Amino acid sequence: MSSIYKNKILEILKEIREELEFCIIAYCIMDNHMHLLIKIR
Repeated sequence: MSSIYKNKILEILKEIREELEFCIIAYCIMDNHMHLLIKIR
C-alpha cells in the first residue's frame, strides 16, 4: 500500500471519529491490513 493510501485512511479516520464518537489510542497501517485500538466515548 502506498503512502498516499495510508494518508487517505488517516484522513478518513480523523473525519469520522467525532461523528462516531471514538478516540484513536493507537494504530498501525501495514501494506495489506491495519490495526486500530479505539476507545468509545
